[in-house]
Amino acid sequence: SDLALLARETVDSLRPFAEQRDIRIETDLQPARIAGRPDQICRVFANLLTNALDYTRPGGSVRLSTAVDNGQGVAVVADTGEGISPEDLPHVFDRFYRASRTRSRAEGHAGLGLAICKGIMDAHGGRIDVASAPGQGTA
Repeated sequence: SDLALLARETVDSLRPFAEQRDIRIETDLQPARIAGRPDQICRVFANLLTNALDYTRPGGSVRLSTAVDNGQGVAVVADTGEGISPEDLPHVFDRFYRASRTRSRAEGHAGLGLAICKGIMDAHGGRIDVASAPGQGTA
């Protein structure tokens, strides 16, 4: 599968949701061949993009890029959202973890989306990481 095509498909499906919230979705999609189940990779993109959109204020942006780095397909979802506190960062991929004190915008999150993403990436022999600072967005 081509990571860029899967990313484009997912972005296109979420663009109306982003426009409704006055959030720009930007892309920089370079072809990147990967092995894996396209439906599962799209699910990872959908979860990450939905989280980014939920934690980004109107007028902000979410960027999805794909590339090849050292022979590996790489995708990055980055937002201009509120960021994640340093004490919450180590736990964002834990099941049912919700940093409700610092990430108050998205009501209704069960704390499963990022755990599901990690499970999918682990099953594909991939990796998922997070970088963030309060007030500076998340990638």
